[in-house]
Amino acid sequence: METRKIALACSIGSMIFLAVAFACAPTFWWLSILAGAAAGYFSYDLREIWQAIPLAMQRAGIKWQHVLQKVRHALQEVRHTLQETKKWLTEPHPFFYGGLLVAVPFTWPVAYILQQDDTVPWALTLVLEVLAFSTFTTVLIIALGVLEEVGLKGKGKHILFDHSVKRGYAEVARNVGKGLLVVTPLILKGVIYKPIQFLVHLFRIIHSQKRILCAVDGTLGGILICLWLASPSNTLFEKALLLVFGGLLGAVLGVANWEIVSKRILHVDVPINGT
Repeated sequence: METRKIALACSIGSMIFLAVAFACAPTFWWLSILAGAAAGYFSYDLREIWQAIPLAMQRAGIKWQHVLQKVRHALQEVRHTLQETKKWLTEPHPFFYGGLLVAVPFTWPVAYILQQDDTVPWALTLVLEVLAFSTFTTVLIIALGVLEEVGLKGKGKHILFDHSVKRGYAEVARNVGKGLLVVTPLILKGVIYKPIQFLVHLFRIIHSQKRILCAVDGTLGGILICLWLASPSNTLFEKALLLVFGGLLGAVLGVANWEIVSKRILHVDVPINGT
């Protein structure tokens, strides 16, 4: 049973290593090591992790009921957003369509420059292209709206910015200040500090020598595949085959390390919790 768990964890770690390496190499190749090690470490005995989550949350001061309430509220917000989006799509949006069309020529040079640079991974290139396109589109939509407002102002018409909206500017400024000084620290505590504290407690509960073995051998399997068989000219099909071979090699290394080195040579057979 333990051998099967180790083989599965090392296989997953090796495949995750290769997947990240193919997406981020050569500039961010080191991300594959972190991803492979983490995948191998946490893939061993998922049932133990699931059982340790409530205890880690309790030690971190996170309440299940509070988390479930937040998740339920988030799902309701997503449902409301989808309904509003559906309603928005059924209405005419001349500024949006105009800004969309005008933004394409502005975004094209950015996409061209990024695609010519071989040192930038394709995943990061895609993110930057989407960010540039979204930025140009948003700016041009606002610009078209302002031009429309200026053109209609002489006729006594205020379609986009009526007086009620203008009066709300001061309230928006107050809310922004309040958010930066009061709400933001609370959000940072809940979004950054609490999850880190939870992960630290979870790590202390589940840590074992077997997880270290899975992290090391899973990553080693991916590294060997990259050194022996991978190349920048690999096709998508070849990369898929390398993922499979990497998973098999990681499993073999993990089982060999556990059955031969750990059990028969070092005589290590530590319980799951390392005690």
